[in-house]
Amino acid sequence: MKNLKRLKLLTLILLGLITYSCQNQDDYVTGIQEPISEVDTSKLIDFKGLPVSHRFSTPVENLTTEHKNVASILNKYNKARNKAAKKKGFLNKGESTELPEAEIIVLAVNKIIGQFPYQEPEELAELDLQDELINLLQKKLIEEEETLSEEEKEQLFSEIVLAKKQDSTAIADTEAMYQEIATVKAAEKTEMIKADFPTLSEEEIGQNIELIDQYYAVNLEHLTFEQIAENEEELANKVASNKQKRANRSQKNSSDIEELLDASVVYLCTYGKLVLHDPYYLNQYVNFSYAYFRAGYYAERYDNLRYGDMSASNTRKDAYRHMLWNAMLCQTYYTVSSKSRRMRFAHLVTDARENGCKTANDPDGKAMDVHNNAVGRKVWSDNCGYRKFFGWVVGLRKPSITFLTNEIKNVIESKSCFIVKEKNDESPNDELEDAQTPAQIKAKIEATDPNIPVYFMGLIVPTKYVTVKVFVGYEEYDCEGGDGPSDYQPKSQRPPDMKCSRPIYRYETRKIISCYKL
Repeated sequence: MKNLKRLKLLTLILLGLITYSCQNQDDYVTGIQEPISEVDTSKLIDFKGLPVSHRFSTPVENLTTEHKNVASILNKYNKARNKAAKKKGFLNKGESTELPEAEIIVLAVNKIIGQFPYQEPEELAELDLQDELINLLQKKLIEEEETLSEEEKEQLFSEIVLAKKQDSTAIADTEAMYQEIATVKAAEKTEMIKADFPTLSEEEIGQNIELIDQYYAVNLEHLTFEQIAENEEELANKVASNKQKRANRSQKNSSDIEELLDASVVYLCTYGKLVLHDPYYLNQYVNFSYAYFRAGYYAERYDNLRYGDMSASNTRKDAYRHMLWNAMLCQTYYTVSSKSRRMRFAHLVTDARENGCKTANDPDGKAMDVHNNAVGRKVWSDNCGYRKFFGWVVGLRKPSITFLTNEIKNVIESKSCFIVKEKNDESPNDELEDAQTPAQIKAKIEATDPNIPVYFMGLIVPTKYVTVKVFVGYEEYDCEGGDGPSDYQPKSQRPPDMKCSRPIYRYETRKIISCYKL
């Protein structure tokens, strides 16, 4: 906690320095800076009408060359490989017939991403949440309610309230710290854009942000292919090692998100369908691969952390995985400040994968996946805002990964709805007259509120018990004993017939039954 306070103080100091620096610039008048007049424009190049101080190794003639098909992406990759081979004294590297796989792209991007004005999503340390403690205390209060004295009930209730407060406070404090640090980093990234486009005012940068995004995307692709070509063996060995580690720790109930990590057929099929739907993504192969792999990694990792050995098919674990996968596609797809383009990307990718790129799913399972995919994107959108400096948008105020993983579980455990499909002895399945067909379940899922996660296999979200302190009324007493209101007059100064009153409370345990549809 002391380290957290020190970090918070340092962050506030940095924020103060940034604000002070910005407000004391000579050309600061209205909050919109004028273009810097001293720029040597002879050293700038033109990118689709925007003057750019080009600092990347991408040849200028390649900046505006757009891919017409996947073969042209492969051709660019092979040029990078041959150039790297010549540097090392070889005549050529030989033509590759395949694009680099997603995991190699992720490793390469991680080495160069600091050169770009993208705000990297950072994972916070796992929070020491107190769910188990809260549940145990509430269970004790329920089971021993009749034997506990009022004082013991009061103490137990206080412990429950304190545990809940510490839990929610820890999450809120940690997220607040993350956002403060991210604000400082966003200011640094803003200066990077201004240095690359030195003749543009902040207002003009905002007006041309789509072109600016395109400029950085072209350079990200070039530098990534360059990095892979120059370190091919090192990166290939690292990927092989990572795959072996995943294989060693894999479990029997491994999720279908493993396809996102290892199945090149699914990966390339998804990309193929994506570019058929919108050729824009032919120039986003690196960005697509990076987000696709990272999102799959987090979905697989956290569904096991949050739901353990629960079956991964059409259960709450399955709902969690799909929701987090979509949220992380939004989170890890790189744009400078466009929220809608991230949302659209995630939507198109998940639709492409669900429609023919993975193992055939029953109608109800597919409906559940599509429904929960949309809920996951909405959770991300609801918790992502815009960062502004002096009124202009400079980036996105994205939630931390840790916040997303916790928030999505909270949404499932508090707002999801169980669509009852099988008839058995478990509640609420025992209320079902006849087992439901996939078509019937599909129809019920499609009729469910689009903000509510759904699942139809496994156990329903456990019934929750909430302990509340309920006001009953006031009781009068003779003001003796010192436990009345502190502002009462001394006995010698009040009328003989005056009475004191105090509030009376009782403790109620309320049962919250989870949503289900028969």
